[in-house]
Amino acid sequence: MGNSFSVEALGLRERKQIVDQRMVTLLALYRPSKDLLSLSTHERKLLRPGLERNDLRNLQPIAQPSYSATEQLAVDLWRVQVRAEVSKRMSTYTSSTVDVPRSQIQPTLGPPHQKVHTEHRIFHIPELLDLILSLTDPETQVSALSVATFWASSALSVISSQKNVHGFRSLHVHPPIEYGQLITPELVPRRPTSDDIEQFGAHLRRLIERRYNGRAKIIYCPARYTQIRDLPGDIAQALNELDVSQRHKVHQHLPFVVARDTDVYWLDLSQFEVNPYFEQLFAREDRIRSRLGRWEINLRASTTKGHLLIEHDDTVDSLIHAIGSMHVTNPPVRCLGVYHNSMCAEGMPGFNKLLVRVRNDEGIRIAELLAALESVAPTVLETWRFNTQFLLDHRLKNAHWLDNVWLFPGVPRLSIHLDHTDMSDEVIDYQAMKTFADVDAAEAVAQEKMGYRHHITRVAYMCAEPFRAEREGEWLPEELFEPMESTTGRSPINWDT
Repeated sequence: MGNSFSVEALGLRERKQIVDQRMVTLLALYRPSKDLLSLSTHERKLLRPGLERNDLRNLQPIAQPSYSATEQLAVDLWRVQVRAEVSKRMSTYTSSTVDVPRSQIQPTLGPPHQKVHTEHRIFHIPELLDLILSLTDPETQVSALSVATFWASSALSVISSQKNVHGFRSLHVHPPIEYGQLITPELVPRRPTSDDIEQFGAHLRRLIERRYNGRAKIIYCPARYTQIRDLPGDIAQALNELDVSQRHKVHQHLPFVVARDTDVYWLDLSQFEVNPYFEQLFAREDRIRSRLGRWEINLRASTTKGHLLIEHDDTVDSLIHAIGSMHVTNPPVRCLGVYHNSMCAEGMPGFNKLLVRVRNDEGIRIAELLAALESVAPTVLETWRFNTQFLLDHRLKNAHWLDNVWLFPGVPRLSIHLDHTDMSDEVIDYQAMKTFADVDAAEAVAQEKMGYRHHITRVAYMCAEPFRAEREGEWLPEELFEPMESTTGRSPINWDT
């Protein structure tokens, strides 16, 4: 027999002492104004679950605990290193209010301009060069813009052509799609392969297990997989159970179970094909990605105010002019919402805040989406810098490596979601949310603005974020992921939050 230990093996008095000591520790961390002796048994039972949840989620304590001398030295060193990393990252994202003349900006699309000495004479015949480029993919065509002047002319001619199969110009066979619309047999999203669906099922099981470990972390699965009529029964059941368990109070009027054999919906951008030329505007710097059913675009670092989204020059502007009338997606969409992480309450229960919605009943075009993104880019940068300064001045001032303070992205980022044209743009009254009399009305406005009443998965779509390791990894190198546990009685790092 080993020296195994369990609380159940102890007597009642010993067990009570351990439970009381745990309560004392939690109160000292998260409710320092409360004294255990002043609390009734009923009050202790009410407080205990919330305190345990705060500890399991590694929330930063209100009061600083007493560390051992060894741990205090380690924490102090960690803080210095982390603050240096965050300060360095913040200094990278600056912008000047004075724009650099475009003549001084080097083209950023395709490889650096080099004279091609061994170029075959065939490439000097415009008709043949046009034919060759028309047989290439959008990435090659965009790269050709930076090779030589006559290459750029030919590439623009091919890209602008009405015959360009990559252009998303003639997509009017079906009306544009919007959030929450039923998928009909006449127009269905591209279907994943059987192997992809099987892999998704395994991934879903892992997500649900991690969600349990993280105590009800919000999980969202892209609609490309969830909105399929003939999903295997075990996957469909697991998704229904997940939807119900994440059911928010605004969804009380919605059905508990989704009948995926009959009713499936257009719910996110994973169900659409993104215009490849739109992607190429951000692909060179690897600033665009599709995640959690949304598109995420990072702003450019160390740039002037007018170039936060795209580094404009004659080459880039010529490309934008050539692709501006193309649809952003296939099939076209009627409404897209542009959001960012604002660390405010608007996105209840998350932090996403609506910046602008783009609407077009004929399908949104690249030019109008780019105009909307560029108009809000300065706000995104300003908000991110404000949040980062708050992180430096407050969160990291007394932080421990256990603390889950990585609540917003490590770069200023735009988030594009599929929305519905009827979703409200009304301004939210935050003051009313703080008063008992008007809080319900104010919350109702916020819920309409975020579209929470449109589908049972909408809250998860708007609020789901990656697990802690990915969020923290945007800020810190792995060597600062300190694995050591605390001697203060706090729970170890929970990477499933």
